Amino acid sequence: MQVVDEPYPDSCQNSGQLASQTQQYYMCREIGEAQQLYRVTSETYQKLSNKSEFKCVKKEVTKNVCVCPKGFGDFQCATQLY
Repeated sequence: MQVVDEPYPDSCQNSGQLASQTQQYYMCREIGEAQQLYRVTSETYQKLSNKSEFKCVKKEVTKNVCVCPKGFGDFQCATQLY
């Protein structure tokens, strides 16, 4: 199973601005295992959602992301680009 783990910022550096972004989350868990759902890729979701041994759901989630000024990147606008 390919699990997705993304950091989300509380603040931005280098004059970056926080903005809300809505994403589609794909979540799956193996039936009979721990009740925790894991965030998976859309490809993994497609493969597992048709199998009887997995429980998968889709949900929309809104998180804050940084919108970086020109010349900066990464999830907090901390990396100067060349």
